[in-house]
Amino acid sequence: MSLLSRCLAWFGILPFLIAILMVALGSTLFSVSGELLFVTYSAIILTFMAGTLWGQCSHSAESATDHRIPIVVSNIWAIIAWLCVILIQVNEAFLSVVILFLALGYFHILIQEKKVNLLAASESYLTLRTQVTCKVIILHLLLLLFIYLDA
Repeated sequence: MSLLSRCLAWFGILPFLIAILMVALGSTLFSVSGELLFVTYSAIILTFMAGTLWGQCSHSAESATDHRIPIVVSNIWAIIAWLCVILIQVNEAFLSVVILFLALGYFHILIQEKKVNLLAASESYLTLRTQVTCKVIILHLLLLLFIYLDA
């Protein structure tokens, strides 16, 4: 795995950290709350990860029937991520549920990738992907903590 790929994966966590810092400080960016920045960025990245799963399954040498479920799952998570963004625009009371769904999405996409052995080809990618995904899920839980402490 290239240095660029590793750097991009770890730098991808920065927007999550910035949004959480904004929530902790009660600040906004161009009148946009840290919670909204976090959720929209999370939805975009989850959709990207779902698309990555779909692409890996679509181009895998394995039987297409082995990949039907992960391909459908990837599309479902992309739609859920999109609905999460809409849901908090309609009613911010759903924020906690949205954050939990997004965290679950990251976990489920990683599990699906492991099930179809798409990550086994590169041990360094598997390690990085698992580490970054775990950190992202922890950041979702941290945001929930800040929300409940503020409530």
